[in-house]
Amino acid sequence: MCGICGIYEYGGRPPSREVIQAMMANLAHRGPDAGGARIFGRCGLGSRRLSIIDLARGNMPLSNENGTIWVVHNGEIYNAPDLRKELQAKGHRFRSHADTEVLVHGYEAWGDGIVERLNGMFAFAIYDEPRERLLLARDRLGIKPLVFADRDGTFIFASEIKAIRAHPAIDAALHPQSLSDYLSYGYVPAPWTIFQGIWKLEPGRRLIVRPSGVRQEIYWEPQFLPRKNLRGTEEEFRATLRESVRRHLLSDVPVGVFLSGGLDSASIVACMRELDVAPIRTYTIGFEGEDDGEIARARLIAERFETQHREVVLPAPGVESLARIVAHFDEPFADPSTIPTEAISRIARPSVKVALSGDGGDELFGGYDWYTRQSLLRPLRWLRWLKPLAGLLGSASGFRRRGAVGRIQRLLYDASLPFERSFLRTAITFRPEEKIWLLDPKVLPALGDLDAYFHLGRWFSRTQVEDAARWNEVERMLYADLRHYLPGSCLSKVDGASMMRSLEIRVPFLDREMVEFALSLPSSAKVRGLTTKWLVRKAMAEKLPEEILKAPKRGFGMPLERWFRGALAPVAEGRLLDPASPLARLVQPERLRWMWTAHQDGRRDYGQHLWKLLVLGIWLEGARIPTDVYESEAIELPPAVAYMA
Repeated sequence: MCGICGIYEYGGRPPSREVIQAMMANLAHRGPDAGGARIFGRCGLGSRRLSIIDLARGNMPLSNENGTIWVVHNGEIYNAPDLRKELQAKGHRFRSHADTEVLVHGYEAWGDGIVERLNGMFAFAIYDEPRERLLLARDRLGIKPLVFADRDGTFIFASEIKAIRAHPAIDAALHPQSLSDYLSYGYVPAPWTIFQGIWKLEPGRRLIVRPSGVRQEIYWEPQFLPRKNLRGTEEEFRATLRESVRRHLLSDVPVGVFLSGGLDSASIVACMRELDVAPIRTYTIGFEGEDDGEIARARLIAERFETQHREVVLPAPGVESLARIVAHFDEPFADPSTIPTEAISRIARPSVKVALSGDGGDELFGGYDWYTRQSLLRPLRWLRWLKPLAGLLGSASGFRRRGAVGRIQRLLYDASLPFERSFLRTAITFRPEEKIWLLDPKVLPALGDLDAYFHLGRWFSRTQVEDAARWNEVERMLYADLRHYLPGSCLSKVDGASMMRSLEIRVPFLDREMVEFALSLPSSAKVRGLTTKWLVRKAMAEKLPEEILKAPKRGFGMPLERWFRGALAPVAEGRLLDPASPLARLVQPERLRWMWTAHQDGRRDYGQHLWKLLVLGIWLEGARIPTDVYESEAIELPPAVAYMA
């Protein structure tokens, strides 16, 4: 695992070594073991390395035999041993056992087609010096990040925005539409970032940079091609996951497991025991005053499979630790489980350098409750009186009422909407009417699309164009989550929080063969009635305790509703309601105070809303970026860029 960066000058002048070193310095947490930089005429590459495989000889930039092809790489290539054998048979000579070296020799053999051959998590840059050609690529599902900017004849890329911002050509102008997107989703979906002119490379894409400019290509898209016969799929699931775990254990340093007490991480531990891994180091985390069911289930798995287990119970985060984590993410990022993920990474790091995680299982095998919720809404949509009833109820979807009445109102309201719109409402926190109610009227015109449906709509529209009859609702939701929620929230959280502590996280459920297997299954093998992960539960029934198979999904969650009325209240109230804060310039203070009071009184649950606002406020303070840019009758937003397919 590493941090990478680089500069490509279209005009041919050499990039500044000092600037590349400044960019590398901002990535030191990603690679504390080694660093290297190299200038090649118009291009410069930099790397900070977290040494995992071939600790002595895998430093970067790394080249081919004659020093004409160079690479910097963040991630792991799990099929590197097989590719190495194939390349050696073609006459290529290797100087290390590092998986990264496969990339330069693979580029020599297959050109840009090396990307399609890889099974791994990766973001890399290959510079072909004789052709003055830079190839960048990001893995299929976005496990590893890659951001870039194209300014005034200079192309800049890095693993994190903080490295991009170290370049003197980059300013800190905020992107107004991205603020609206953040309030909706809790993150800024790719290809945008919170900054104008800085972009995320989307998963399954590659960029080719030449003196003539930049071209983006799509090299992979998920293809649902469900089989009709499910016979033998239980054993196939177990075998595929076991082989994926075996590949993900490739390491010259100790490997552990994040054990949440859920089905996915428990399945990974079961596979490790079958592979005779010893010792199996497991880690779990909980919070003071919270139901300890997750810790108890994790302990049950640890005892069953005889792991070396460590569990820690945390208090609510303090303001300093919260500000440190918020600032680390470079743009506002409000997934609450960032807090426990950073904490468990900090706890695990002294004893392991790599940890396996169950991320990705829910998006591939249908593990979220919003998949079954659509099963409840489907028959209600046939009732014609729902739409007028929803109107009589007022904005039942608006600021949330607590209790059964509120749940029924939301269910009826969402059932009156088309499928895509009702799914959107489960994916977002601040809905359009809530933004209009809360935000300063001077801000609203600049924010553009308050709905933020565009991001999900991109993926839904693709399922409609490509043989719509073949896609049912579950498959469309799975596809949207694979392309939107998984990389934008889940994987960004895991990468950012773990690399803050220089810990590499690997995700066996997102192994290429595992993904292809999951995409070959019909939706009935994933969501059946009100049962999520139907095949996974059935396949692991003889391996895992019943308590794990039947437990509701939680993961490393945070008790936001309770914390905002308790331990977090003093910190949050001062930050949220400070009239001198940057946040106060974006909202109507009296309405934010009403939200705060209603939550404290127990009339509403605004835990998610308040958390997103708290994170935004802390981030704006740390970033020191003026917010008066929004106070305008109209702001012309930049186009969706030619880089976006």
